[in-house]
Amino acid sequence: MPEISDNVMNAAWGTMQERDTVVVNLTETHKTVQNIKARGAFTVSIADVALQIC
Repeated sequence: MPEISDNVMNAAWGTMQERDTVVVNLTETHKTVQNIKARGAFTVSIADVALQIC
């Protein structure tokens, strides 16, 4: 199994497909994709207006 390290990615381009489905477009060569494949899972955290800075 390949070495797995922590990896964080800010996805600017994503959308809610349905109430419980998120779609994110990723490039195969990114470390994030390699980690998702190795772990078989990922987490999505969506900010709300309460976290808005500007």
